[in-house]
Amino acid sequence: MDVFVSINNGAPLLLENTAAAGNHWLGLQLIGEKSNPDADGARVSYQAGDLKRGRMRVGGGSYLSSHNPRIVLGLGKHEKLVWPEI
Repeated sequence: MDVFVSINNGAPLLLENTAAAGNHWLGLQLIGEKSNPDADGARVSYQAGDLKRGRMRVGGGSYLSSHNPRIVLGLGKHEKLVWPEI
C-alpha cells in the first residue's frame, strides 16, 4: 500500500510502495452489528500456504488523520487463503 502524508505548512508527501511487486494481499471490510458498525476489536486469523498470521481491527487514529478502513492481510507469494477466521 502507498502512504500519503500531509505536512503542516509544507508540501504533501507520497510514499509509494515499490518493494511489494509480485506479492499478494487481501483487504477485508468488516461490518459490525448494532453498536459497533466498524467492527473495532475484531480479531482475524488466517493461513496462506505455510504462512500463519493474525490481525486485530483497531479504530481511531490521530488528529486530522485517517487510515484504510479495511484490514489488509499480506499473503506474500501465496495467491489463496487456506482459511480465514474472524
